[in-house]
Amino acid sequence: MTTSFARIWRAPNRSQLSTISFSLLAAILLTQCQSAEQNTDTQPSLTKTQVVSEPEIANHATPKSLFRLQVVKTDQQLTLDGNLADPHTQDSLLTQLQQHYGKLHIQNHLQLQAGASSPFSNDTLQALISATQGIKHLSLALTERHVSVSGEVATQAAKAQLKQQFQALLTTPLTFNIQAPPSNAERLAAQAVAQKAAHLAQLKLIEQQHLTKQHAQAVEIERLTKALAHTQEQTQQSILQNTQKLKLAAQQHLEATLTKTHNNHQQQLSATLAALNTKHQQQLLATIESTRLEERAAFALKEKRLQKESETKLTQALKKAQQQAQKKQAEITTAQQLAEKARETAAKARQKAIEQQHAQQKKADQVAKQQQRAKQHQQQLAQCQAQITHRLEQVPALFQRNQLRIIGSHYQRLNELAQYINHCQRQYFQQRYYIEVIAQAGQGETPPHSLAFSEARAKTLVAYLENMSGVSRGLLRPTQDTYPNMIGPAQLRMRIKAKP
Repeated sequence: MTTSFARIWRAPNRSQLSTISFSLLAAILLTQCQSAEQNTDTQPSLTKTQVVSEPEIANHATPKSLFRLQVVKTDQQLTLDGNLADPHTQDSLLTQLQQHYGKLHIQNHLQLQAGASSPFSNDTLQALISATQGIKHLSLALTERHVSVSGEVATQAAKAQLKQQFQALLTTPLTFNIQAPPSNAERLAAQAVAQKAAHLAQLKLIEQQHLTKQHAQAVEIERLTKALAHTQEQTQQSILQNTQKLKLAAQQHLEATLTKTHNNHQQQLSATLAALNTKHQQQLLATIESTRLEERAAFALKEKRLQKESETKLTQALKKAQQQAQKKQAEITTAQQLAEKARETAAKARQKAIEQQHAQQKKADQVAKQQQRAKQHQQQLAQCQAQITHRLEQVPALFQRNQLRIIGSHYQRLNELAQYINHCQRQYFQQRYYIEVIAQAGQGETPPHSLAFSEARAKTLVAYLENMSGVSRGLLRPTQDTYPNMIGPAQLRMRIKAKP
């Protein structure tokens, strides 16, 4: 499972990673977890205890003894049912269950019946009850020829430890149906995939917002361009109208001038003709006609020259208007770019100033809180060390003499010790402390023991406390005894130490 997850996060680019479905990843993780659980459950047992299936149990003959004991535990109550031969066994069983499950309501349906003698010793029954303390939804059934147990535990390691413990205590066939959830690594992998998918979705949302903003800016630029084109069109129409008006006024002025001049000349000629003699009348008329033709030709040339000058001025005016319009458009574009850049710079500056202020305030608050927490944690660690030391002084010998096996009747002592350790484990992890576990020769044992023997005892204790009593992994560290020849009041010592 770890290899598959690493391959996913080493994808060459983001586009390939975003196409991976989260449901497909969850299916892969679930399949691998089920395969790992099946491989664990199908490993053969090396002990003499035989685990049989449900069909094989059904084929067994009816037990000769009438002994039967069933324990069912839920979140609210604990139910006892079955047949026992003597009241002493019943009272002892009830006393132990009340010690282990004092907070639960116990419903006792046990019956005393002759011939229901227990095939198990009281120590074995107590060890079995103590071993089931960490099982949720417990269902334990014992008969003369068969034992079955089902429920849920926190980890796969706890499941294996519990199975080994049952097999060590029993010689009858065992049906073991304990379930355990996937490991923390698998859950963390699925959470990492979910967080990565959420991060990609957030990036996609930011990119969509950026595209929306760019589209709005493009629409605004297009609107300004259309407005500028409309302004240019109106300007050209206005220039054309003014040019036509000027041309019409010039033509009217020329016509009025010609008419006035012609009238004046006619009046003058009439007066001259009247004053002249009849002899010179034809000569004067010819001269007048010639003069009139020359004046008309001069006026025609002047009209053409004025029209050409008017067209030249109109062309220059149009060209100048176009240049001014282009210059104005360039100024508008430059102003828009400068304004956008100024807004972005101001926004970044404001954001940076806010972030710096928040970071400084957060850092100051964190320093004050860390100092306060450090003082409190030192006091709590001192109290935890005192409680654990006091509890260890009351723990008797947990191992069989000169052996590595824990005495079955002392599992309850270890569970009570684990409660003190779990009470302070938060302070240990926060302050980077761990508990050094040292096993040594106890009273009545024969020294010297080798360092390997002492370390093996320490590892056995650590494995039980982690898997069966709920102590967090990594908190306890087995250590070789520096003085293997020393005999102490107990077989166990613990010291709280800081991590290097």
